[in-house]
Amino acid sequence: MTETSTVRAGLGAPPPEDTILDVRNLRTYFKVMDGTVPAVDGINFSLGRGQTLGIVGESGSGKSVTAMTIMRLLDIPPAEIGEGSEIWFDGREVLSLPDGEMRRIRGNEMAMIFQEPLTSLNPVFTVGDQIGEQVKLHMKVKDREARDHAVEMLRLVGIPSPERRAKQYPHELSGGMRQRVMIAMALSCEPKLLIADEPTTALDVTVQAQILELLRAIQQRTGAALMLITHDLGVVAEMVDNVVVMYAGQVVEQGTVEEVLIEPRMPYTMGLIESIPTVEKRGGKLSAIHGVVPSPFHLPPACRFEPRCPYRWETCRQVPPELYPAGPSGRTARCHLHLAEAAPRREAAIAQHDQNMQVGRRLDGTPDRIGDA
Repeated sequence: MTETSTVRAGLGAPPPEDTILDVRNLRTYFKVMDGTVPAVDGINFSLGRGQTLGIVGESGSGKSVTAMTIMRLLDIPPAEIGEGSEIWFDGREVLSLPDGEMRRIRGNEMAMIFQEPLTSLNPVFTVGDQIGEQVKLHMKVKDREARDHAVEMLRLVGIPSPERRAKQYPHELSGGMRQRVMIAMALSCEPKLLIADEPTTALDVTVQAQILELLRAIQQRTGAALMLITHDLGVVAEMVDNVVVMYAGQVVEQGTVEEVLIEPRMPYTMGLIESIPTVEKRGGKLSAIHGVVPSPFHLPPACRFEPRCPYRWETCRQVPPELYPAGPSGRTARCHLHLAEAAPRREAAIAQHDQNMQVGRRLDGTPDRIGDA
């Protein structure tokens, strides 16, 4: 039986040729006993070929669900992708593709590095066999060629004695080596898009720096686009071109890394940046965003950040904010402070943020590097 593609009605035009990934109005729900959970609620962003996009936010913001939806790992119950959602990858709308074609793309043209390699790797197969299996599936090579390619990929990601390591099982490797194996597997078919979901969270700072440098070097070598999901703004400052900030399933700010990290224009982003520890804050009290990300079962009726926002007013409790223009080159922020009539409030909020950040400036007055500690 031959699979046929289901052409969905109402699709927009394909993105420009220089865009590898274009996500439009993406909605992902989970149907559970207590109701329907809107894990991702109408997000939009795009990623250019060869560029790096950072997606940041607290746990529960919808970052990982976004990545897994793009990979089409969440299009079966209890997950459901909402009508009107579009995911364009390399000129194709992937939600319309038949399962067989999506399997050929997944792992081959787009690949994902998961957060915890020990639970993502199969414990009963050697790491060389696991990499080789993917190579055989997508590159149609014989067993010997697949084994040789697996060893070469382990060598590429900096694993010493790759011939010996290829014969070992995941539990025989350190956390840093397992993460390198995950990167080797993701890169084995030279994908056009690499999605890294918190790739350094469980690693110490030395290994984290090595993994990030490895990702940067491999990206330069292969020309792949990178979508980096993290809660670490220090990693974002070092690695990405553009930033998408998510909160409670929505995009709340997006722009270039310089715009978002140096001059944030959404109170949630301001709070994230103010909470970063710096050398000058050592021994003092760190800033923090009060409260927690709301439960998807009990979202605020208007602005989802309103209960935690120090700059809220009555409009924030009554009217859901849009993504308003917040600067040049398409920068946006989901905050009523960017309404024309809220200009005085906006300027006061920016001034307060600048004052809060003064403790994070060096003695010569220049901004401290994000993530210094």
